[in-house]
Amino acid sequence: MSTIKPIQATPELSGKDAIKLLLQTNTKPTERAMKKNHMLHSVLTDIRKP
Repeated sequence: MSTIKPIQATPELSGKDAIKLLLQTNTKPTERAMKKNHMLHSVLTDIRKP
């Protein structure tokens, strides 16, 4: 019978990986990206209207 390792629910981050993750969560989208998302959202809402 093989030994089963327990699943680690919350992996530990350290060093460069942790810094990259924190920088991604604190960055604001660019003005161009926000305009593109708004345009795509309006297109989707127009398509979904009956």
